[in-house]
Amino acid sequence: MHGGDDAGNSTTAPPTLATDSLDGLVVRLSQSLESADTAAVSAAIDQVLADDDLALCRHKFGHQVAIAIVSSGTCDQQLCIVRALRAELQRFTRHRFVSQVLEHALLQVDPAHARALAKALVGH
Repeated sequence: MHGGDDAGNSTTAPPTLATDSLDGLVVRLSQSLESADTAAVSAAIDQVLADDDLALCRHKFGHQVAIAIVSSGTCDQQLCIVRALRAELQRFTRHRFVSQVLEHALLQVDPAHARALAKALVGH
C-alpha cells in the first residue's frame, strides 16, 4: 500500500524547467501561442519565465518559445528575456540556441533594450 503513496509523492511536485517535462511544456506553450485565449497564454508564459527564463533560452525547443516571446510577448515578458540574455551575454553569443534568441531580441524588442544589448555586446 505504501508503494502507491511513494509513487504519488513523486508526481505531486509541479513540473519545472529543471525536469524532463520541459519538452512537453515547450510544445504545449508553442501550440498555445496560436490560441485565442491570450490571458491563459500570457499566464503560462509568465509561469515559465518565473521558473527559469535562462533555461528556456538554452533549451533545444524552448529557445523557439523564447523567440516567440521576444516577437509577440508583453513588454514585461520581453524584458525578462533581455535580462536573462544579459546575464552572461558574451558567452551566450556562442551558444547554439541562446544566440538565436539574442539575434531576435536585437531586432524585435523595444529599441532602448536593443541598444542596451548592443552596447553590452560591443562594450566587452
